[in-house]
Amino acid sequence: MLPMHNNLKTKFCGMSLDSPIVLLSGCVGFGEEYTRIQGFSNA
Repeated sequence: MLPMHNNLKTKFCGMSLDSPIVLLSGCVGFGEEYTRIQGFSNA
């Protein structure tokens, strides 16, 4: 069985985004609670 790959890449206002989901400033504080998610960076 082949692994599934979900490609969520999209372009928005000339920007290339890996995911259409964008966290707005203030929604998650400093993002420390999301550092456990693979691929997330609050840098």
